[in-house]
Amino acid sequence: MSDSAKRPAAAATNGHDDQETKRARLAQIVQDQQLLASQSIPTPHTPKVIQTVRLPDALRKKILITGGAGFVGSHLTDRLMSEGHEVVVLDNFFTGRKANVEHWLHHPNFSL
Repeated sequence: MSDSAKRPAAAATNGHDDQETKRARLAQIVQDQQLLASQSIPTPHTPKVIQTVRLPDALRKKILITGGAGFVGSHLTDRLMSEGHEVVVLDNFFTGRKANVEHWLHHPNFSL
């Protein structure tokens, strides 16, 4: 058998391996996104991980918190996020600090 006859089989195997690698990468990305959607990220300012609940669409509210990076607003943000709501924080950082809410920045239910 010539070398050219062997090549298509090798190419098909590499294509199959590429598909398996892509599926494995996609599965890891989905798993990482689900992890990010279920908790806060620990930071030096907030080392404790806060777990979030996944609410059904009918129960989940979208809530705007003005001054959400301040002392009271950041604690309200933590509470509402842990209950599973979508939270939008609006703050000019005059007295608030981004560090107060940075542990939520990668969560899909949080906007700053």
